[in-house]
Amino acid sequence: MALFGWVFVPVILIGLLVMAVQNALIWAVTHMFLVNLVAAVLLGLNLLILIALLRVRARRRQKGVNKFRWLLLLVALWEGWVVFLCALFLIIQPLRLIPEHFLRQPEAEDCFGEWEIVSSPGVSPVLCTLSQEEIDACIGMKITYAEGEFITDGLKLEFLSEGYACKMMPLEQFARNYQTELAQLGLKPEKVLNLRVGVQGTIGRRQLLGVNCCLLGDGSLLIVEDGVFFRAERVGEPPF
Repeated sequence: MALFGWVFVPVILIGLLVMAVQNALIWAVTHMFLVNLVAAVLLGLNLLILIALLRVRARRRQKGVNKFRWLLLLVALWEGWVVFLCALFLIIQPLRLIPEHFLRQPEAEDCFGEWEIVSSPGVSPVLCTLSQEEIDACIGMKITYAEGEFITDGLKLEFLSEGYACKMMPLEQFARNYQTELAQLGLKPEKVLNLRVGVQGTIGRRQLLGVNCCLLGDGSLLIVEDGVFFRAERVGEPPF
């Protein structure tokens, strides 16, 4: 194992690089006017430099001076390329084409609102402790997540600790935690936000529904309790 420990070094560096690029894109999108202003200034400066280089090259050609001729040509081509890219950037405005969900990381507030359990796509064969009757009885139940409030099955509960704890969960970690892959449930999300509610309790043999859930990339909610997976959909529009 120690022989392959060096593999984690480039993996960590690549992860940091991806985070840096993402943070840079987020900053650029949120400061689009400033970015366009910088691009316009660069366009103007490089255009002036290009014009000056072309004039110098033309004068040297008239005088028959061939020294550094190819160097001046390469520099002029580079300046022309920079001018072209800046102009293309200002015309196309590529930052506007970046999808919002690509840059924005899901947060606990994305789960806020009322949800209704519509189905149970499957169970964990290792962790499931509920009978089929108990699972069917959960279909149709409603759960509400709100600022300072959590309601499940008609019960309004007070937080015992931090209200909502959330983090992005890799698909591999989901499979390890629940002994089931999302693909086995017919789900193929790009992102999974794991949300835990700071309450405790049980209703009969089962845990409180909705205390542990995952917000999937398609906007649906996957509730995980007692080794059973429940899929929930929003009731109405999000409260934001």
